[in-house]
Amino acid sequence: MTLGALVLMALETEPIRPLAQASLAVVSPPPAGAALAVYETTQPLDVGQWRHIVVHAAPASSDPLARQCHFQIRADGHGGWQVASTAYWRRQRPGGHVGGYWERMSIGVCLIGDFSQRPPDGRQFGRLVELVNTLQEVCDIAADRVYLHRDLVAASTSPGAAFPNAAFSARLIRTRR
Repeated sequence: MTLGALVLMALETEPIRPLAQASLAVVSPPPAGAALAVYETTQPLDVGQWRHIVVHAAPASSDPLARQCHFQIRADGHGGWQVASTAYWRRQRPGGHVGGYWERMSIGVCLIGDFSQRPPDGRQFGRLVELVNTLQEVCDIAADRVYLHRDLVAASTSPGAAFPNAAFSARLIRTRR
C-alpha cells in the first residue's frame, strides 16, 4: 500500500499541499446575499480542499449537471436570482460536474438558463460574480484557476456562446492573500 501511495503522489501534477484543517473563516460583518451560501454547510468548511472553480450552465435546476454542481444561481420566483448550495457543497464533497482530475478539487457553479443566444441578465451575472469572488477569497483561489466548463472540456459550449467571457474575467479577484 505504501508503494501505491508513493506512485499516486508522484503522479500528482500540482504541488502536494498539507491537509488543511477544516475551519470556518471568520467574517465580520456576517455574509449576506450570494456570500451567505458559501457558509451554509453541514460539515466544517474545508478551504484547503478547493483549488479551482468551474462555471457551467444548465436549462433547469433539475438538470443532472445542475444537481451535480456545488451551487446553482436560479430564479427566485419573485423576479430576482438566488444562490443555492447543493448537498455536495453542504457536505464538502466533490460534485459530479466535470470529471477526471478536476472533480475532486473543483467547485462547480451552475447558472440556470440557456445562454447560447442571450447572455445572463445583469442581476444573475452579478450574483455569479459575487459568489465566485467570495469563493476566491474564502478558498484562496486565484483568477487563473477559475474556468468556464468549455475551457476544460473541448466538446462543451457551457456556459453558452453568449456568456460574457471578457466581462466575467475582468471582475475576478486578481490578487491572492
